[in-house]
Amino acid sequence: MSKKVSKGAIGELLSSTKNAIALWIQVIDCNGKKNQGQLSTQIKASKLEKPLDDLTKITTLMHAHGTKLGIVFKAPIPEENYHACFKELEGCVKTLMLFMSLFKQLVNEENKYSHLFIDELTKAARSLLSAVQDLLAEMEKELNNTESTNRKERLISVGKIWQACKNIDDDLGEGPSGIIKKRLKETNRLIKDADQEYEEWLENPSTENYDNDLDDAFGIESEKGDAEQNEQGDNVVEEGFLKYAKGKAAKLRMIRLLIVSLNKSIPSSRYNVRYARSIDLLDSERVRLAAIVDDFVAAVVYDQDMEEAVKAGELLQKQALKIAKLVSKLNEGNKLRTGWLETWQRKFTEEAPQ
Repeated sequence: MSKKVSKGAIGELLSSTKNAIALWIQVIDCNGKKNQGQLSTQIKASKLEKPLDDLTKITTLMHAHGTKLGIVFKAPIPEENYHACFKELEGCVKTLMLFMSLFKQLVNEENKYSHLFIDELTKAARSLLSAVQDLLAEMEKELNNTESTNRKERLISVGKIWQACKNIDDDLGEGPSGIIKKRLKETNRLIKDADQEYEEWLENPSTENYDNDLDDAFGIESEKGDAEQNEQGDNVVEEGFLKYAKGKAAKLRMIRLLIVSLNKSIPSSRYNVRYARSIDLLDSERVRLAAIVDDFVAAVVYDQDMEEAVKAGELLQKQALKIAKLVSKLNEGNKLRTGWLETWQRKFTEEAPQ
């Protein structure tokens, strides 16, 4: 015969679980920060041989826990259901403890899995804990309700748990390889926008002060004299600068081609230090590439500053080649994946020499 459970016992378990989750969220938020050690020592890392496989099992369990909790905690809760409520909540807590222990192991072994991958899992883990936190708040309300309320919030919280579990499973399925491919697509969109702006300027080059566009947009009247306005009316770009800018247009197009084509040369995920370092380096370098593209376009389109344009252009060439060589190295000599990269590098260095 099962032990009788009181409403108060359920309330106490709900309260202690909420406190535990609040602490776990702090641990996740402090991942990689100075005060990480003080908080994370309260969680013991697991020592599983295949933690990613076990994480999949845990998300399956959490999906089921969310469903069952949403069912049993529906007001009014009859006394004969208290035991089921308590046991289901207790099981959920145990699963979450395993989840945090496994998460701690993955964080400790980040050099094996890559910062990129662990960062995505960290975001998904926080979403899961936040979703459980929301459900617990709704469960407290349902526990104390004596009448049926047909509250949708409880079911919404369950749906958030399902989605968080799916996000973790998606990250596990994609691995570092899939995640870097998504981020490269983001970089491609940024570079595409910058390149389109550059091409539009080349079609109608002008030394127009773009600050005036902001003045017009906000209805700010110019106080400049006629002489100054006439001086600014001559918006012809210096011939040598325009020639330089046109010569670099092909470079930008080739960089777009590089980034949009890289996905076919990203090898499948491997969980070792060498692969992890390469993926993390590629992630940081693609961010730097997009920033340099922006600097170059700004120097040409907005500032017409030859010195800054040349400086940014040189950095752009070095950065693009660096990424191409990095991906070639990532493939460890696989010519089927890197042959086109060698061709691209050759044409890129030959294109419109300055």
